[in-house]
Amino acid sequence: MFLNEKKIEDVGQNNIASLRIKTPSIDEIVGQLSGGNQQKVVIGKWVNTDADIFIFDEPTRGIDVGAKVEVYNVMNSLGQAGQVRYHGIFGNA
Repeated sequence: MFLNEKKIEDVGQNNIASLRIKTPSIDEIVGQLSGGNQQKVVIGKWVNTDADIFIFDEPTRGIDVGAKVEVYNVMNSLGQAGQVRYHGIFGNA
């Protein structure tokens, strides 16, 4: 099995743009990003797994208000596609 580096780069650039991940470079170490941007990287990885459902439990705990809004926007998009079950801050739904 070989990695398709072009596809990896394209998906990474798409995640940076669509999730508004603030990073100096696609090659930046995730641990060097802010907590909110680290969380968006994790969500980006999940979204690219072709999973049918995503379960979030307090996905914005410990991140700043601006990042919370962006994470909720991503969750809402997934929710509209029927892929999210809300738990935690929203209660069980």
